[in-house]
Amino acid sequence: MKKKIALISAVLLYSLANLAIPTDEAHFVWEKFPLFNLAFGFIGCVFIIALAKILGKILQKNEDYYD
Repeated sequence: MKKKIALISAVLLYSLANLAIPTDEAHFVWEKFPLFNLAFGFIGCVFIIALAKILGKILQKNEDYYD
């Protein structure tokens, strides 16, 4: 439970800092949007987890594969 509270508070703190501090060194236009890094990282993690589940189902062998 303490780990969840620490994670949520870290995300909220990062979100507030990202809103308060402007991004001047953006290489692309979308990097200037507030909370872009947070959303991009979250979507990336969800994509990696979904891809791992799909690959796990494709590559998994049957229980009697060696029989």
